[in-house]
Amino acid sequence: MIAVLGRFGLVFSAAVAAVAVAQAPALPTPVEKAARTYITRGALEAPVRFLSSDLLEGRGPGTRADQLVRLYLQTRLEGMGYRAAFGGGSWPQPFDIVGIKSQFPKSWSFQARGQRVDLAWRDDYIAASGLQSESVALTDAELVFVGYGIQAPEYQWDDFKGVDVAGRIPGRWCRVPGAVSNSSCRRGARRGCA
Repeated sequence: MIAVLGRFGLVFSAAVAAVAVAQAPALPTPVEKAARTYITRGALEAPVRFLSSDLLEGRGPGTRADQLVRLYLQTRLEGMGYRAAFGGGSWPQPFDIVGIKSQFPKSWSFQARGQRVDLAWRDDYIAASGLQSESVALTDAELVFVGYGIQAPEYQWDDFKGVDVAGRIPGRWCRVPGAVSNSSCRRGARRGCA
């Protein structure tokens, strides 16, 4: 590229670079000095290495690893001079966590119009009730397909329009189309989508 542009290209490139540097806001000297001292590759990589470590077992909500990560973040923030934001000097924002453990058959069979389909767990189907109940069970329920299971009035999209899901299992595609948010898919999950 330089050979093609010759001397003009080098002068032009230097002029563009000078304009870019001139337009960048100047940092006060003490701030720049502190940034160069404290924002280092090691200072950025070390926390990421710790937080992504397999020793933290995925940091699942409510687990011992989750508690360790929250304590780590709290102590780092305290060390930088931050204060807790919640009542009583609490760092974490309190909220309830609901866990759902699903047990599904290794094979799930469906029949329609004299034909039978056997679906293998994880290979052919993944299911979750989404209901926050002590126990949920299905027996001889009809499956009704609801597309992506999305209700997104902001996009004039409702996969449930005209579909009676009462007493049925709403089945849906697992992936959300790009133009629709996950919150609209969660609305469908609240309707009982599998």
